[in-house]
Amino acid sequence: MRVPRMSDGTRSGVNWRRANDPPTTFATVSTARVFATPGTPAEARAPLAPSASAPAARDATRQAPDVLLYVIDTLRADHLGCYGYQRPTSTRIDALAHDGITFTRAVAQAPWTRPSVASILTGVEPLVHGASSLRRQLRPDVPTLAEILRTQGGYETVAFVTNANVAGRLGFARGFDTWVELPEDQTRPELHVPSRELVAAVRAWLARRSGTRP
Repeated sequence: MRVPRMSDGTRSGVNWRRANDPPTTFATVSTARVFATPGTPAEARAPLAPSASAPAARDATRQAPDVLLYVIDTLRADHLGCYGYQRPTSTRIDALAHDGITFTRAVAQAPWTRPSVASILTGVEPLVHGASSLRRQLRPDVPTLAEILRTQGGYETVAFVTNANVAGRLGFARGFDTWVELPEDQTRPELHVPSRELVAAVRAWLARRSGTRP
């Protein structure tokens, strides 16, 4: 899919609508942010780095909003109610979309898990972050969202992962205070940990959490 180039050298690949706008159905959507493409000036393609003038941590951390990134692998947008699908396959996602902002067009940076998720967590394309094949991992000099939230925003960062393609040993754990991998298991009907078990693990962590950081 080709998308128009903007004046700053990036490509526009995201449209969005507010809650209650008429839904737009389309085939696939993977990431909610579009990143620079080949041919973009080097300064636009550079990874997001912590600012030298930024404080080590946010002063008023109590006022900072909580941030939740829930990634669903290989999910078809055209089978979600918020994108016009008629069957009730996604009532909870639809409720979230109803109260928020829904992106009606987004372009993934890769057609498979590792480089696509790495782009979400770094804001750069696969050729920049390095996690572009089964034998490659995140480059250590590319800052991650978790690192920036923790160092610049004073956030406590935690991740619960169910896919071996984004394992901690591949660099994805960098910047997280807590990293929990729920392993795949080929002896059960579902290779990956079911969402109900993932949510239970997250709730258990929240119940134990006693910190004041966002």
